[in-house]
Amino acid sequence: QLQDEHTLLNYNISTQSIVHLELQLRGGGTYMTVFVDFFYGRTAAVQCTSTDTVAYIKARIEDKEGIPPEDQRLVFAGKRLQDDCTLSFYNIGNADTLHSMGRILGG
Repeated sequence: QLQDEHTLLNYNISTQSIVHLELQLRGGGTYMTVFVDFFYGRTAAVQCTSTDTVAYIKARIEDKEGIPPEDQRLVFAGKRLQDDCTLSFYNIGNADTLHSMGRILGG
């Protein structure tokens, strides 16, 4: 992904190079389903888009399971997910599984 503050020269992109553009529409994207495995053995399906944030997923989990977002710890590919990041940031795609670790009391 190219950063706004860099020029094409910074990336060694020259004449005759082919650059592919990936358009991400605000609030849009193709709908997908991610699964959330809970520490107590249940799995829930959440409808979302790749541009949705982890905070959005936590809100949907609260709707389905009644677990407040502040008590949720979501993990994907061994990484704890940050609320303000999108699913695409973590390369989370359709049918991927997130793991809810729950909050450790006092932690």
